[in-house]
Amino acid sequence: MRPNPTINVSFGHFSTISLSRKMLRFHPDFTTPLNGLILQASDGLCFRFSRHTLVGISSFFEDICSLPTPPDSDGDEIILPFPTIGSAALACSLHILKAMLSNYPPFDPVPAPPFELKLLEEVFTFADAYDVPVILGSILLQALKTHQADSATIFTVAAVTGCKYTMAEMSTKLLTHESEFNANAWWAATLERKEPLIHAAVANMYFAWHTFCRDFRRDIFSPPPTRRRLLRFLPQSLFNYWHLRTVPVPKNFEEKFKHSPSDPWLLQSTRIPRWCWSCNEAEIRNVRCRWTSFIPSSAWKITF
Repeated sequence: MRPNPTINVSFGHFSTISLSRKMLRFHPDFTTPLNGLILQASDGLCFRFSRHTLVGISSFFEDICSLPTPPDSDGDEIILPFPTIGSAALACSLHILKAMLSNYPPFDPVPAPPFELKLLEEVFTFADAYDVPVILGSILLQALKTHQADSATIFTVAAVTGCKYTMAEMSTKLLTHESEFNANAWWAATLERKEPLIHAAVANMYFAWHTFCRDFRRDIFSPPPTRRRLLRFLPQSLFNYWHLRTVPVPKNFEEKFKHSPSDPWLLQSTRIPRWCWSCNEAEIRNVRCRWTSFIPSSAWKITF
């Protein structure tokens, strides 16, 4: 929930500072317009930005600019402090807005790697709390891909921003790049908080995958499973859970998996015969085709 700017209308949340009395530090890319708004990050760095642009895209800034000017301001500029947003995240957000206004990104909005996941968290906070959802889109995702961010980070940003195409692209790496997801705890915590149903679907998929591997290894007549041989398991597993998306997802994924009537059939039907490698190769190609066509259509359309 974004803060309600109508609370404490006396400008107690904001500051009116005379530039002649206090020298402010400005980001070199955001020193104009002089008649715009001044946004101040938590570390004190300031950013000038077009008042008209911010009012046009955010009801929060629209409400702020509609408030009466304090009687003792004497024409001083109003500074809007953002105590939970660092200068890197605020610069990233405003760079994205600039790129959108020019219809072509003139520069990379994300700092050169290594960048901290805290930056993305603060960008999400700025977008949600201050009603600027437009910054969560293709420009941010493209910047992460340019810097070769790990699959877990890109998947999470795509889920939060609702970019189904990138989610489909990254979904194929949920198992093939599982180590990246295991090494990145931020993605699970962020998805659980912002997109709980998508988090539940992925958690169920991983539980089903590991259950299948455990049962597969119990068969002494079968060789150890490989990701390539078990690739056919992935779409059917996710398909089962995603088609339950209208049902509230319980916290106990294990119990839900245990009582699903299709799971016994699923675990048995995905055992691949050792003697039919040509059939297996054909099935893998078939599954890859079905996977790419299935995901963008409806798999990530998860609603209550």
